[in-house]
Amino acid sequence: ARPALSTRPSERRPFDRTCLEEIGRIISQAAAEAGERLAEGAQGEAYAEADALGAWAILDLARERKHTAKLELAQLRRAVGLAEEAEAAAKATVEKCRLSMSGSLVEQTLMEARVKEIEAALAALARCVGAPAAESSADVAMGTEESS
Repeated sequence: ARPALSTRPSERRPFDRTCLEEIGRIISQAAAEAGERLAEGAQGEAYAEADALGAWAILDLARERKHTAKLELAQLRRAVGLAEEAEAAAKATVEKCRLSMSGSLVEQTLMEARVKEIEAALAALARCVGAPAAESSADVAMGTEESS
């Protein structure tokens, strides 16, 4: 085959031409096979590229979701902090109200006892003041009956 390639076309013999034709056929066949493999590879490449683009889109979406989740988490943490502060303030208010109510109950109990003392004192005063007056009116009533 080497001498056939180095021989000028006008000087080639039938064997040289046959060798060159066979070389051309082998090269054409190899080129066709390579073209088929390239076509198969191109389809695989297209699928791989589509997969890569899809994965890239999924990655971008995941990054956006992660960023959004971080923002939401920060907002929720602030909300939890505010809720904890509000809870502490509410507990303090409840404790103040409980102490105030306890003091008011003590004061109410003392006032009720004082009212009972005053009622007892008024009853005693009424008995003291009312007893002679009751006897006088009873005497008057008896005296009028005796006169009749």
